[in-house]
Amino acid sequence: RLHPRMRQQLRTHCLDLHCWNSFWASAALVREGREEAMRLAQGMALRFVRRSVPQAQPTVPCTLSSWFTDSGRTGLCVEFSGQYGLWEREISRGERAVCNLFSLLDMIDAPAEGLQEEAVLVNDAQTTEVEAPCAGLFAAAPLHTSSWIEEGTLMGHILRADTLISVPLHAPKAGWLYQFGACHAETSEHSMMWTHPAVAGGEVVAKLMRNP
Repeated sequence: RLHPRMRQQLRTHCLDLHCWNSFWASAALVREGREEAMRLAQGMALRFVRRSVPQAQPTVPCTLSSWFTDSGRTGLCVEFSGQYGLWEREISRGERAVCNLFSLLDMIDAPAEGLQEEAVLVNDAQTTEVEAPCAGLFAAAPLHTSSWIEEGTLMGHILRADTLISVPLHAPKAGWLYQFGACHAETSEHSMMWTHPAVAGGEVVAKLMRNP
């Protein structure tokens, strides 16, 4: 049931929903220094929140949330995990995030959920990069971004290109899984060729983050 303030909030707040590649976890994106946007982003109970640098001056074209922010209102952007696919876990995560935002803005008569869950601030987080020990094909374990990973967890195997021997890959430290997969430098699911599992020795195949 919509709260009477719905019409007013539509003019003062913007939630801009996007999907980036499936190698990165879902995250709320807010502009640096925007305290209300940060409060709302953390209240959406997504695992990750990332700040962006303020613009020296408004730029066009831009995202809808940037336009709201540059015009003195509150803009929030959410990037969900996974272009070209639908996963129940991401749909549930998105539904909760949107309902939480509406609840915090008194737009629906329902309590926000998951507010006790930790939100990792990407810009300030302690990050552990998991590198491929050799060149080959990365066969990922059945893990999902936004999940907590214990130290020593098996993250997958590298099928060596030179010997075809399978080399196990374990998490060197515990943390929340922000990136998972062969996320090559030019990865874009608009160009699917960059999503291949071939990795070079030393290439990062996972990032684990935790708050200091």
